[in-house]
Amino acid sequence: MIMQAMSFTEFQDYKALLDMLEDDGYVGKPLPAYAENCRKVSLLDLYLSIKREGGHLRVTDNHMWVVITKDMGLDYNDGELM
Repeated sequence: MIMQAMSFTEFQDYKALLDMLEDDGYVGKPLPAYAENCRKVSLLDLYLSIKREGGHLRVTDNHMWVVITKDMGLDYNDGELM
């Protein structure tokens, strides 16, 4: 999805992106995410939970962030942080 949204006009931009994708320092490491009290949040689990509930817009429109955080084992208050 992200790749489809990108637009390049110069060859050097393409090359820089390909170089970055080959570098484990950029792509090989998961992004750290934390809730309150320094509890780690799995971004993959968050993504899958949101997808399972119908996507970001549906979760937001139906005020379901608390449901998402509870499914992930987080606290009620973490729903607003998500």
